Amino acid sequence: MEIHVDAADGFAVPKDTFVSIRIGDVQKQSRFGPAKTFRFPQQEDNSGLARIEVFHRVGHLTFGLNKLSPNNEKENMEIPVEMPGVSSLPIKLGLQSK
Repeated sequence: MEIHVDAADGFAVPKDTFVSIRIGDVQKQSRFGPAKTFRFPQQEDNSGLARIEVFHRVGHLTFGLNKLSPNNEKENMEIPVEMPGVSSLPIKLGLQSK
């Protein structure tokens, strides 16, 4: 099953905007552009519900995976953000190899 998301005619998509669609337990997300197709497993019928969410990026951090310990030991990091009253978002990241 495919769901097509198109920006309305004449609408300029804001920079760093993302769209997410969820049907049942499957969620897909992508940058919001003029046209995007999301592919989902076929549903038995079309009477179910779907959810669409729109997100705007407020910050990002690019880091090397080698900064994370392979034994899931958490590393402190700060993501610079552009939000009123907040300059960064402190997080802990861990890596676990399977």
